[in-house]
Amino acid sequence: MAALPIVTRLGSVEEQRLTEVETRYTYLERLVDELSRVLHEQQRSIEGLSGRLQRMESLVSEAIEQTDERPPQEKPPHY
Repeated sequence: MAALPIVTRLGSVEEQRLTEVETRYTYLERLVDELSRVLHEQQRSIEGLSGRLQRMESLVSEAIEQTDERPPQEKPPHY
């Protein structure tokens, strides 16, 4: 009968380990969900910024084209 308490303690230890594994799994599952949400938000932000960058590049290109059509520069008066 002395073996019975050992089996009970092992069962308790195994139950405690299982509970710890389940707790860690739940934590990691929540963490993955949160990281997925953050990644989705960042992707949307990157897409918005990419669109803004393309518009800015277009505006800069147009401005450069307009400045290329200016008359030739005259020499400054001190020459």
